Amino acid sequence: MKYVMLAMMVLGLFTGGRIEATEARETGMALRFDGMKEHATIPNRDSLNPLSAVTAEAWVKFERLCDQAWYCAEFILCKGRDSMVGSYRLYQSGLGGNHLLCFAVTPPSRYQDLQVIVTDLEAACWRHVCGTYDGDYLRLYLDGQLIGLKRIGRQTLGNDLPLFLGMNDVPNYRYFLAGSVDEVRVWSRARSAEEIKATMRAGVVQGDPGLVLWLRLNGMSEQVLLDSSCLGNDGYLGRTAAAEDDDPGFEPSGVGNRWPIPGDANLDCRVDILDLIAIRNAFGRNPNSGDNWSFDVNQDGAVNVVDLIMVRNRYGTKCLVCSAD
Repeated sequence: MKYVMLAMMVLGLFTGGRIEATEARETGMALRFDGMKEHATIPNRDSLNPLSAVTAEAWVKFERLCDQAWYCAEFILCKGRDSMVGSYRLYQSGLGGNHLLCFAVTPPSRYQDLQVIVTDLEAACWRHVCGTYDGDYLRLYLDGQLIGLKRIGRQTLGNDLPLFLGMNDVPNYRYFLAGSVDEVRVWSRARSAEEIKATMRAGVVQGDPGLVLWLRLNGMSEQVLLDSSCLGNDGYLGRTAAAEDDDPGFEPSGVGNRWPIPGDANLDCRVDILDLIAIRNAFGRNPNSGDNWSFDVNQDGAVNVVDLIMVRNRYGTKCLVCSAD
């Protein structure tokens, strides 16, 4: 009880402004797309065409957001074209003034695309988006939390076209992403909610069961995007391996080590009184074990009142990692 009172005292006694942009931990790079023609290509290979299940995930920072469905979609990734049998795709769209996050397999259909209204989706803010299909259900996760599911039954997966980043390759109706992506991963199985949350801010192990594509985007050779999955699914900027004007650029990534907002102790994508309580409950724990690292806000190796003070100074921050500009 005394720690709850301490948390409330910190809340009342210390003041701090709203932090719209966090300190950058830019240990890696991200791909940045212009929303006009820039995209990246991963050539078709058998391993990118799973038989019965798939997981697609990435960190994304949208520079524009759709709120109407017609002629507006921001594609994070798409295997082939969305009109093709066997495609799987992760994208942002809109409906009736609302922002939607979407995951789908097979050709587009209002009966089969999983589309979820997200009320706190903001531009220029890094979010982790993940879609899974287990042979029966589609599931969509945002920042490690399940936000929607839909039963579509058995569907065909896989086609003979490349996997595109930042584009849906439909002639005359190409949709491009205005924004950035990092840590793109594709799996030939439906990952569990626990697995998604455990690794969204951390690396995975090369050779993990079902990992068929892992673009860390921290290194490249010429135009090549290096795949860290051990399967050699390297890609390249633009439509060809040659340097052209449809190549996306690179920028420092704000999600290099997948840290949340300093102060988001319970990892719910906002800093509020629940984080004060979570840190109070973590007093005396080892901040280097498990999820406890998020309680050590100032990273001094101890969980104490100083961390409570830092939470108060960041009170009201909503998004995981915001751009520093």
